[in-house]
Amino acid sequence: MGKQAYFYMMNNDEKEFVTFIQSDTEVCIFQDRTTENTIRKLSRLPDRNVSGWFLLWIWNTRTSAQPKLKYIKKQGYYVVDISTSEVIQFSRSYLDHNMLVRGRLWVDSSRLSSTKLTAVPNSSTDFVRWYRKIERWIRKNSIKNDSSEYLLPSAAKFHNEGGVLCQTPLDDSVKIIHHV
Repeated sequence: MGKQAYFYMMNNDEKEFVTFIQSDTEVCIFQDRTTENTIRKLSRLPDRNVSGWFLLWIWNTRTSAQPKLKYIKKQGYYVVDISTSEVIQFSRSYLDHNMLVRGRLWVDSSRLSSTKLTAVPNSSTDFVRWYRKIERWIRKNSIKNDSSEYLLPSAAKFHNEGGVLCQTPLDDSVKIIHHV
């Protein structure tokens, strides 16, 4: 279980979001899977034709210890151990068959308290503040639809001009296996 914020972003919206995230030089965006037991900071987000383009992690090196990785022997790669790592999952929004597929920010709810800006015992207050800062940026720069999803400016324009919003992909071009 986790806390999540759903959103729709077009390419321009995503660029602004990533610029905001990376304006803090201590923030690292990295891919969901790796064949090595190490985290490699992305200098730019992967293109859609690159494996692992859809699901990314955001880590603030100032507020949190390095995320722990665990090896998934059957698949032969490492993934983030979400039970021990203070990271934000970033699922990207994208166009699929002329429909805009929703993205999301997700954080393990054991990292956040139900009270404002406090952390549960296994999480730092700095991490909670940082997550809420990112969530506020999404809210501040968006409009909310009837489903409580956030539409950033270009996505809202796309929708206002007749574009269709889609909660899940229509094809199997995105396959997500989340290992807990």
